[in-house]
Amino acid sequence: MRYLKTNKFNIIKIITVTFLFLSFISPVYSYENKGIVCKWFIGNLDNLYSNQHFTIDDDGQKQPAEIAHFFKKDNKVDVYHLIKSSDRISFVMQETEDILNVNENYIEWGYSTPFLYRNKLNRKILELERYFNVLEGKPLLASVRFCDVFSKSDFNLKLREVESKYQKEYDKKVEGNKI
Repeated sequence: MRYLKTNKFNIIKIITVTFLFLSFISPVYSYENKGIVCKWFIGNLDNLYSNQHFTIDDDGQKQPAEIAHFFKKDNKVDVYHLIKSSDRISFVMQETEDILNVNENYIEWGYSTPFLYRNKLNRKILELERYFNVLEGKPLLASVRFCDVFSKSDFNLKLREVESKYQKEYDKKVEGNKI
């Protein structure tokens, strides 16, 4: 009888330790310490940063270059914009925003006060929508982008790859300049 009580106690201990261990493991689908790089799909060009780098699409239309977001563990998101400064094109971390809402379908972030705009990422299809005038209660869809997700190390590699692509394009444009 004593043997049975000892075994029950050991089984309970094993189950408890296993549960505690598993509760501390971050799930594979967690957004923390991951980044997204997003390509322009459609939207209003008037609501973009003035120094943001633009490209010309296949139809000859001006469109913004990629943007990037990195989700940190402290419920913050670093926002990177590709900008041209002098003759250099690079990603620059422009701001850090607050994660405002997370559920099984979406991650939303922006400035917690005032709600001038908000980003909403569909976690399944990686569609990023940006809304303006959230504070007024009538949010306007300003842009839609489609994103790719990267681990922290791959995120930094992707940023360098995108910078290099646009830098090469720019270098070709200024190739014949005397100064």
